[in-house]
Amino acid sequence: MLTPRLDIARSNRSVVTLGKVQREALDELKDRIATGEMRFVHLDCPVCGGGSLSPVATRDRYGVACTTGVCTDCGLMQTNPYPDASSLDWFYANIFARLHRGTTSPSTARFEGRRGLAHEVVGWLRQNGVPASGLAVDVGCASGGFLQGLVDNGYTGIGLEIDADYAADARSRGLDVRLSTIAGLAEAGEAVLVSYVQVLEHIVGVNDELAALRARLSPGALVFIEVPGLTSVPTMYNKDVLRLLQLAHVWHFTPESLGNLMAKHGFETVAITPYVRGLFRVPLETPATPPMRIETIAQVRERIARLERARLLYWRTWAIKAKAVLKRVLGRSH
Repeated sequence: MLTPRLDIARSNRSVVTLGKVQREALDELKDRIATGEMRFVHLDCPVCGGGSLSPVATRDRYGVACTTGVCTDCGLMQTNPYPDASSLDWFYANIFARLHRGTTSPSTARFEGRRGLAHEVVGWLRQNGVPASGLAVDVGCASGGFLQGLVDNGYTGIGLEIDADYAADARSRGLDVRLSTIAGLAEAGEAVLVSYVQVLEHIVGVNDELAALRARLSPGALVFIEVPGLTSVPTMYNKDVLRLLQLAHVWHFTPESLGNLMAKHGFETVAITPYVRGLFRVPLETPATPPMRIETIAQVRERIARLERARLLYWRTWAIKAKAVLKRVLGRSH
C-alpha cells in the first residue's frame, strides 16, 4: 500500500462530512457489500486491454471497501474489481444521489453550478477552435445546467439524459432534453460540439460509448470532455487524492490516459489541460494512430506521493480537519 491513509484496514471513516441522508445511504451500501449482495467483477483496461493491476488503495473517500489499482501495461488508474451490472443498477437507483448529493431530487444549486461552469469553459473552447454557434449536444446532462450555459452563450442546445426525473426537471426549465443514451445523438442533428461533463468516468462500457459516439459524428465535429483525475486533485479536491476516489468512478483519467483512449477511437487531441479538461476532433482524414503515452506504475505512485506531501502542507487540510472535529464534539454535547 502506497500510504496507510488509503487502506481500509486503517480506517473506514468518511473523509467527507456527511448529512443524515448520506449516512443512511452509506450504511445501506456497506451492509450490501458486507453480505455479498453487491457483487464485484474484474474489468479489462479500456485503454490497452490489459488485465493486471498494481493496487494503490483499498477504500474510497466514504470508507467503502473497494480496490483502486494502476494498469501495469499503460498506467490507467481504475476502480477494479467493480460492481457487476445488476449491482451497479441497484447502486445508481438507490444510493448514488443520496450519498453524493444528499437528496434524490434535482437541485437548483447544482444546476446553477454547472451553468456557471459552462460560462467558464466557453471561452476556452472558442480559443481552441469551437464555432461560436451551432448545435451543441450535452450527454448525461442531468437537469441541464451545463446545457443551459451553452444556450446562454449562443448555441442551440440538446441534452441526452437516462434519468427520467432529471430529464423532466430539465424540460421544466425550458430545455430540449431527451430521455436517451448516446443513441439519441442520431436524431439530434449535425452537432458542432458534443460534451461529456463529469460523465465518462462513470461509464463501465466506455469503449462502446466512444465507438457509438464516433460512428455518429461527421469529420470536423468536436467533443469536449471533463473528468476528475489525479492531475485535477490539487484544484478539484483540495490536494487530497483520497477525495478523488469513490465507488461511482470506475476510471481515473489523466491527460495522457484520456488522450490514449480517444486516439484509440480515432479522435485527435486539440487541447487538454491538467484539470483533465479536453477537446477532441473527428479528423477530416483517417489519421495514423499515435503511439500510446505510457504512464508507469512508478510515475503514478510518485504523483500520489507528491499529492500527499502537498496535502499535509496545505492550510485547508487542517481547517477541514478542525471543522470536522468541532462538528463531532458539538454533536456529542447535544
